[in-house]
Amino acid sequence: MTTIKILRQISQFGKIDKIKRVIIDRIRRHYCRTYNLNELNNRVRILKKGIDKNFHLRKPPLVSIIITTYNQLSILKQAIESITKFTEYPNYELIIVDDCSTEKGMKEYLLSLKRGFGNPCRIFFNKRNMGFAKSNNKAIKNSKGDYVCLFNSDLIATDYWLSELVRTILSDKKIKIVGSKLLYPWNNKIQHAGVSFTKCGWNEVKDKDYFLPYNIYQGREMDLAESMQKKEYPAMGFSCALIEKKAIVKIGLLPIGYEFGGYDDIETCMLMRERGYKFFFCPTSILFHYETLIMTQHRDYRKNERRKAIYFMEKWSNKVNKLFSKDICILQNSYLNNKEFQEKKEDLSIIISF
Repeated sequence: MTTIKILRQISQFGKIDKIKRVIIDRIRRHYCRTYNLNELNNRVRILKKGIDKNFHLRKPPLVSIIITTYNQLSILKQAIESITKFTEYPNYELIIVDDCSTEKGMKEYLLSLKRGFGNPCRIFFNKRNMGFAKSNNKAIKNSKGDYVCLFNSDLIATDYWLSELVRTILSDKKIKIVGSKLLYPWNNKIQHAGVSFTKCGWNEVKDKDYFLPYNIYQGREMDLAESMQKKEYPAMGFSCALIEKKAIVKIGLLPIGYEFGGYDDIETCMLMRERGYKFFFCPTSILFHYETLIMTQHRDYRKNERRKAIYFMEKWSNKVNKLFSKDICILQNSYLNNKEFQEKKEDLSIIISF
């Protein structure tokens, strides 16, 4: 029996006994384990042939790397280690917002990091759980950088990741957001390579002209030709995104109507697009991403996911249709409806939400 079928059967029970919990724990550990950073970095060397390793700026702008975190200490440590190991860009500060973690050792680690981190480092401890948007907004307000880089705590950086983002955003004054190429660490498949929109066929909205955002080329091979091109897309996910601080402050920072994150990044892109700003995908800024590992620890994450999607579509579908109708036709990805990949996504969703 396949993993997905086992998990579906287990998830039907309201109460999970000890044996089922052990099965879930072992499968989860397979997906949520830590990795050898050098080995991951070597996997993607072939994708970085076009990098200008001599790229230097006389006055490199300050970048504020922002991480919001909730538990998963080992994953956070891995993310921080990858930043220190593979960030050759010289001018950055690190800001971490802990969103009321309960895991033993988290506070002690963050305090030690503040004292021992090479670059400027500031730590904020929320007094109550604020969620993705509010925590990031708190960090943005306190940041000193010309640019902010939103960096999920379940990411693993590889070399040149930040300098490539900076190089791209400085290439055109209208570019206000640059997104990285994100891969799943367990199979090297694409998780994020830009965002487009597709017509939504859910029963709740099947009679309406609603458009749902989706990650382009998700689940495809990491060297897919279309994902190797630097290009503009309708939107970018904010798991790892470099954003001009002035631009995001002008629109009032991240919207706070989406609990635990999910569509606040896409709504931010819509608000910026109304001002004529551009968003580019940078294929040579490459990181590995567990995807929603932190958010799905919250009990209500899966229950609210569909509600948030409908809320976004009700609010933005008319403008999506007007702004991106041509782009959507060009970028429509047949793999979105691939049954095998959708099962794999559900498989992972079940594992990390227990």
